[in-house]
Amino acid sequence: MTTAANEVVLPVHKRMPLILGARPYGLWIDRRVQESAELTEVLRPIPAKQMRAYAVLTWVNDPRHDDARCLEQAA
Repeated sequence: MTTAANEVVLPVHKRMPLILGARPYGLWIDRRVQESAELTEVLRPIPAKQMRAYAVLTWVNDPRHDDARCLEQAA
């Protein structure tokens, strides 16, 4: 699922993956919750202060690369 981009992601794209924190996660998986209005909090973007952005190596551009090097910060 996606949601509106927060301040960290917005310079790159207007949407971002939905990232669930610990508290909203419990609400999200609770089968007793049936009303979409109850899930409004869950569908909001994660606060920008909980994220950081940095340039990564071009290594990440190849889908065959699935390792820790994809997370390395570019110089």
